Amino acid sequence: MEKSFWHLRDEDRRVLEQGTENAMICNALQDVGRRDDIPALPSGAVGMCWVEEQVKRAREYNVLTRGGFARLLAISLIGGSHFWLQDDVQNLLSQGELGLEKLMVLEELALLNPCSITPRPQVKTDVTQNMIYRLCEAGLPLWVIVDNALNASVQGMADALEVASYSLFRADEQALAVRGPWLLAAWTKPRLVQYILSRPEYGFNALWLVADVDEPEQLIRHLQGLLYIKEEGGASSRFRFYDPRVFNHWLQNLASVRLADFFGPVQMWISPDPNPLMTAQRAWQYKWVDGQMNTSEIPLQQRLNNE
Repeated sequence: MEKSFWHLRDEDRRVLEQGTENAMICNALQDVGRRDDIPALPSGAVGMCWVEEQVKRAREYNVLTRGGFARLLAISLIGGSHFWLQDDVQNLLSQGELGLEKLMVLEELALLNPCSITPRPQVKTDVTQNMIYRLCEAGLPLWVIVDNALNASVQGMADALEVASYSLFRADEQALAVRGPWLLAAWTKPRLVQYILSRPEYGFNALWLVADVDEPEQLIRHLQGLLYIKEEGGASSRFRFYDPRVFNHWLQNLASVRLADFFGPVQMWISPDPNPLMTAQRAWQYKWVDGQMNTSEIPLQQRLNNE
């Protein structure tokens, strides 16, 4: 059977280059958000404005890298809004490039500021109220692509529940499948959907889709054609389209003439917002209707703090 590829055009490459920075920012936010020894990230609209301010500062000092930006975020959280205006800090910033050593010094200075760290409230969710779970309950052919490189426990649960699962790697790369993307027939076992959604580290890093196909191989072949890209000159590589940090930017900026090819047999994609400041509240839904893509921002569910 002839292999299919996504042929990478110049406009595709530009979209990918723009998306790389967005993914890096999300990764740094996730790194900092996992720390419980510093104040929590601000959330919602306030948090988005705060992040924009930090990105602007990182650009100014040329530290918009995953490691550098994560450390800058931590410094801003620890030191507070006035930290960067202090004389000692301004003097340090004026003395050449802001490298790792200076960032470490700045973090030590920030720790000298009075900094209150309140315990983070325990959060409980009723995943049966999640919009994705409701799609499953409604009997739609809901599939999910999970990333075993992130954590293989979802794949293990799928096996235990006897849910059909398919590696998206081609036959000649099956030795790598244990660390790759897997397609799971999620709608066949709502219990699996509950399991995924109850673990945000997995559920909000998974790509969901609705596809009514006669045979799973039809969908698998299409997804493999998105996973493997071919560049001008014939070089081929793999593309992490299934990662929400990549997917939303990619699909929202893809040339309209290429959308039909990208959707193929898929009627709907659901990709959680990868920004950890907003992830628990919303996702992006993409539908292919009458030859056009309809995009909408949808709430997933409300979260309740434990008293």
